[in-house]
Amino acid sequence: MAPKKHDCECKEPLAPSPFFYSSRDAKTLARLQQLIREVPQEMTREECLALIEDEIKKAADRLRREQEQKVLSTFPNLLCFNDDYSIEPWINLWYRVHYIRHNSVLVGELKRFRGMRNALKEAKAAVPQDMPKAEYAEAVSEAQDKALYDLYNEKYSLDNIGFEEARALMHTAISNIHTHLNKILQEFFTINRRNQLEFDDKVLTARSMPQLIELMSGKHGTGIISRRIPFEARIVAVLAQLEFESLIGTHNPDTLYRIRTDLINHLEKDVFEESESASVVVVAKLDPDNHYRVKQHEDGTYDIDWFYEDDPKANQHTSETVYIECLNVRIMKKNGHAILIHSKTRPKDRIFAKQLRKNQRKPEQVTDLSGLTMVLLNNNLIDEEFLANRLRATVVNCPGLVSAQQSNAKRAGAIDEGNPFSSDTRRGEKYEFFWGGIWHELQILALPDFINSRIAHAQDGHPFYKLVTYLDTLFPWIWPTQMYGMDWFDPKIRDMLWRYKCSTLQPA
Repeated sequence: MAPKKHDCECKEPLAPSPFFYSSRDAKTLARLQQLIREVPQEMTREECLALIEDEIKKAADRLRREQEQKVLSTFPNLLCFNDDYSIEPWINLWYRVHYIRHNSVLVGELKRFRGMRNALKEAKAAVPQDMPKAEYAEAVSEAQDKALYDLYNEKYSLDNIGFEEARALMHTAISNIHTHLNKILQEFFTINRRNQLEFDDKVLTARSMPQLIELMSGKHGTGIISRRIPFEARIVAVLAQLEFESLIGTHNPDTLYRIRTDLINHLEKDVFEESESASVVVVAKLDPDNHYRVKQHEDGTYDIDWFYEDDPKANQHTSETVYIECLNVRIMKKNGHAILIHSKTRPKDRIFAKQLRKNQRKPEQVTDLSGLTMVLLNNNLIDEEFLANRLRATVVNCPGLVSAQQSNAKRAGAIDEGNPFSSDTRRGEKYEFFWGGIWHELQILALPDFINSRIAHAQDGHPFYKLVTYLDTLFPWIWPTQMYGMDWFDPKIRDMLWRYKCSTLQPA
């Protein structure tokens, strides 16, 4: 029977929410479009929507399996739970808890985890008990930290930094993970969802790896919260290990700060006019019908202006459709013509999130932990190429020190075609370069694209880009569906989180 187009399609689109697909899944989208085109005439709208929902679930299962395989190939010590529906739920949960308690934390081998636990027990037993309680607790903590230091000295070459510094860095790593997890909850979840996902206080107050290991191997009760404690302690331990590895390497924050400072000084001297700078006020009109991107006129130009700070026109105010940003700009000269550029450097936090997304086990394999953005105030492609050539000639003038050069200024598609989360609508140029002993990511953007990356309620807006990547690569591992009840591949959940992020960024 010939297919038909439902006459009520204009009232409520049959297509699923575009926010469900974080990656450009052309095969699934084509399949859904074909389903809609070939709807049998006798099929009701409800039956058609059910058919589409079934196709979405199949796509979600496939995406989930693909993501699990990719991540587990690099991070075999992360746990992935698959429900066995033939087992009673309470038995299934206890099986998971048993598996967490007896599986490794740092390496992924049961035997080695037992060795760690035995070393910690021996260290505790060697501490005299005839001392005040607080003093005894501190002595046990130091002895157990020293035992772990000895176990992992050779693996990490810890003699280069010594026990005291290594111990302090591990405590810092654990504290950083607690901070990151709290910020993620604040950033992406409403208060009721946030409370549902918060870790137990016993885990949140653990400040050393021995404390986390004890929580993983202990028994904490039969309640739904208590049964999560081993898993939550293990998550913090694994993420803290990744954080620790970055702190003891070239991506230590102090090292990164020094390298970026040297890089900025180099740019000031050899790329920009060293003594010239200015402060400007950017005024952009936003289009609510286009996800609050900078409004475009019919001729393709953008409704965006900038004014020097002493210009009377700079005294403007924000509203729902007016975005104001104050920028410091540097000057680059081209044949006597001044090109104004806003330069922004940024250290990348949540390194573990990037490692999961990029499937890179070592921090040094993640090449964008230091970022540099150049924003041209005038949307001029010729100026963009001039800036890029100047940077190549001064900062990265040695062969082999530039990689992943990409631009969509003259083509369709995303800047980074290899990144399934990158937006097709974000225009610019990007490459990675080696300077000061580490890799940096450089992006060159026109002013409208820079503003869109900060405010647009779409995937070219950086907050939404992060949300989409976390939904596929971070949330399922930190808060497994079977433990916390949030199905990260459910379109309703994804749309709910998207709407919440929209509400937090709504211009006013």
